[in-house]
Amino acid sequence: MSRRRRPRQQTQVNTLRPIPEDDCPTPHATQWGGWKLFAAASGWIVALLVGLLEVPSKIVSFYENYPRATKAVGHLVYRPERFVGRWSSDPSAWVGRNLIQPESPMVDTGDVQLSVVVDDDGAVFGEIVSEVMRRGHFPYSRVMIDGKVGVVSAHLQVWDIVQNERAAYAGFKLRPEGGREGTLLMIRSGGSGIPEVTRLWRTDFEMGDGAFGEKWMELLRRNIPVGPDGQVILGEVGEIDQEPPPDE
Repeated sequence: MSRRRRPRQQTQVNTLRPIPEDDCPTPHATQWGGWKLFAAASGWIVALLVGLLEVPSKIVSFYENYPRATKAVGHLVYRPERFVGRWSSDPSAWVGRNLIQPESPMVDTGDVQLSVVVDDDGAVFGEIVSEVMRRGHFPYSRVMIDGKVGVVSAHLQVWDIVQNERAAYAGFKLRPEGGREGTLLMIRSGGSGIPEVTRLWRTDFEMGDGAFGEKWMELLRRNIPVGPDGQVILGEVGEIDQEPPPDE
């Protein structure tokens, strides 16, 4: 009689490994990790809060120091005194070549002569003598200038009074060139009566008196007899009675 084997009872094997007790997070360890995270983040939070609290004072400090800072920086760039004084297109009139002044004052003979004054508001005014005006259709070669000083240059206008009104002849810009001689570059920006580009040297020579425009005088002589001094020659236009006629 054969033996029948009893079927072996299959048992389900649990493939999941039990977690060791040491690896299981405990409530105490979880709380400690949270505190460490909070402590690390609290530094950033405090820094942010302190920064926000300091913002008003920083704004006040900025507005208090801004004018002084801009004034200090602007003074390095904005220097209106660079344009003040007498200037000549004649290099021999430069102050560096005339350290010893003669007893009698020297008169400037440059084709372009400037006398510049700048007030506290940066407004420029003065006079100019131009040889171009003396040769052209201009009443006189010594006229007025005015304008404004910018950050790195000055912008001016040449003008005169014609028929009791302001007549603008030309505009020009003064730009410092620097260097040992401290020259200015004069650049015409419009109009006529002055050269397109002129280099100017600082001088102590007296400014020239100017003269009547040659072509302007020729134009006058065609219509009204005028002497070399610019005065009308009365003898050529008829005598003028010195006494009024008697009443009838």
